[in-house]
Amino acid sequence: MNTKKDYYEILGVPQNATQCEIRTALRMQLRKYYPSITQPGTGKKVKEITEAYQVLSNPKKRSDYDQFGYIEHFDDEKEKERLDLFNEIVSAFKLS
Repeated sequence: MNTKKDYYEILGVPQNATQCEIRTALRMQLRKYYPSITQPGTGKKVKEITEAYQVLSNPKKRSDYDQFGYIEHFDDEKEKERLDLFNEIVSAFKLS
């Protein structure tokens, strides 16, 4: 199941943000939402911020996210392998 999230919005950066701007935004958001006893429920927000950073700080994942609007999350390694194989085949046809 894909839940589409706007990682740029989560971090508060524009789509053309540099890696430095993304890293700075991560730090600012984590300071703002770091889980504490006085703010219940912020742990979920921190996980969301961290997920956004993991996607946007990785050039391959960011490219896929920008192209498709979401990133697949796989629990089953075999499912991921099948999709990787499929993507390789499709890529080969695109090059032809």
